[in-house]
Amino acid sequence: MLKKLMKIMKEQTGFTLVELLITIALISVILTVTVTIIIAALRTATKTDITTLIRQNGNYVTEQVSDTLRYASEFDGVKVHASDSWTTDCSGSSSLQYNYLSIKTQTGAPLVYYCGSDVTAPTPTPTPDPNGYNTYPIASNGAQLIDDSNIIVNSCYFTCTQTSSVDSPVVGINFTLSHRTASSFAENQVSQTFNSNTVMRNVHY
Repeated sequence: MLKKLMKIMKEQTGFTLVELLITIALISVILTVTVTIIIAALRTATKTDITTLIRQNGNYVTEQVSDTLRYASEFDGVKVHASDSWTTDCSGSSSLQYNYLSIKTQTGAPLVYYCGSDVTAPTPTPTPDPNGYNTYPIASNGAQLIDDSNIIVNSCYFTCTQTSSVDSPVVGINFTLSHRTASSFAENQVSQTFNSNTVMRNVHY
């Protein structure tokens, strides 16, 4: 019995070098694929979070502006620069882009929206972008409407159109938001354009 056991032990051999190399290679491949999947999932999650943040800010601005315009009691006008006079006649060119919009709310309170690149703009001054891109505010009576710490306004302007000078004006806001980041990774480079047009139904001439 003892001789038989010794014979079996002598016949048993360990892994060969080739088998070890193959095993190591397989484990490396599995680890590489697993890590790649995890990194891709994390990047996708990051991009989704950033996209959601941008949409929340953009939707808030469009809803805020649209609601106040829809129920505004008066339209005091639009203008390009702070030094310009307000104009309430929007029956001219529909391609004009304005930086200022002045209305009176449903309760009669004056409200001025500022949006765009007027170098003579009042406060708030937007926080500079870490990548050096232009940044603009979207403000209501001087209060920023977006999360300026995480979001950049890349462009912004108002439009105003009328079929005739006696019709209710249709006011639009158009802007592009992007993520404020110093990262060069693609998942952090997210931007989205928003626009809405609202008929000021309570304003008649």
